[in-house]
Amino acid sequence: MGRFNIPFGDEFGSDDLNEDNEPSELGKLPKEKNVVRSWGISGKLVTLNSSAGVHLNCQFEDVANYTLQFYLLASRVTPANAGGRPVIAAGFRAKANVVWSVKGQPIRRQFHVGDGTSLVGTADGVDVTLIDDSQVSSTYGGIEYDAFVTVTKGTRGSHKQPVFYDLGVQPATPGGSSGLSIPDDIGAISIFVAAISNDPANPVTNGATAVTVDNGIGPVLVFDPFRNTDWTPLPPDAVNIVYAQTALGGADVLFSTFIGIDG
Repeated sequence: MGRFNIPFGDEFGSDDLNEDNEPSELGKLPKEKNVVRSWGISGKLVTLNSSAGVHLNCQFEDVANYTLQFYLLASRVTPANAGGRPVIAAGFRAKANVVWSVKGQPIRRQFHVGDGTSLVGTADGVDVTLIDDSQVSSTYGGIEYDAFVTVTKGTRGSHKQPVFYDLGVQPATPGGSSGLSIPDDIGAISIFVAAISNDPANPVTNGATAVTVDNGIGPVLVFDPFRNTDWTPLPPDAVNIVYAQTALGGADVLFSTFIGIDG
């Protein structure tokens, strides 16, 4: 995987000054020459191949807010982009490893990427690696698709949903529980859990499920995903997640978990 630092062009506007070396437009300051203000790169990701990826490294002129934006050119597999193999349409996704730096100090973020994903950080540099993390069988292995990454100064408008790390689906058997660990060093700040029964005749009800987050020693957060249907702040010492259900008429409960990432 190569390393790239590619300018994506300069800011819009004119550099023309009048005879007194004043800006040619009111309120518009002259720009420094040869200063890179935006970066971008594109490359190929390969399904089920984490060694192939896109890498971008940028050093900024000053510490400020910068926005990373991601774009996956094709979001689902078809026989055409599967090399003619007889596959049904299937979606794929990528995972980003982002390291912002300030005076050489790393601030790491890791999250899943699809079309429309963006991240804002305050730093004097950033290192981005994007790899495939598609949840598909080996039938769909080795399929190439295009990925794009851009970095520009400034921030985008805020919205309710943060970028997230997808922990997948965890089942809990009747009267039982299951659990997993929260990945370390990813910038986790919130959690969202959805729960559903695998038997329509025995739906999840109030009090039938519980999610417990612990710090390795004891609980630090407990909630019922049936009632709590929004993002929930994640305690800073959170380590593990345990999913439990009552005996729901013999049905399994499937818990889908997303970890909100700062930025």
